Amino acid sequence: MDFLQNHIEALIFCAPAPIKLVDLKSCLSEMFNAEVPEKDIADAVARLIDKYKDETFSFQVNKSAGGYQFLTK
Repeated sequence: MDFLQNHIEALIFCAPAPIKLVDLKSCLSEMFNAEVPEKDIADAVARLIDKYKDETFSFQVNKSAGGYQFLTK
């Protein structure tokens, strides 16, 4: 399992509105007390998008309003 991806998945899931990369970066940097490269975050989000494209999931990660959120398919 990808540690960073798991944290990003949780942040997207619990966000009340689409969460932007800059907000993900801010939360993760505060959580880990270290800078997290935006490229690593974007790559993890891309993996989550691919993961939830599978038909076994009833929801997916959508890009919306400049951020990311889970929505039903």
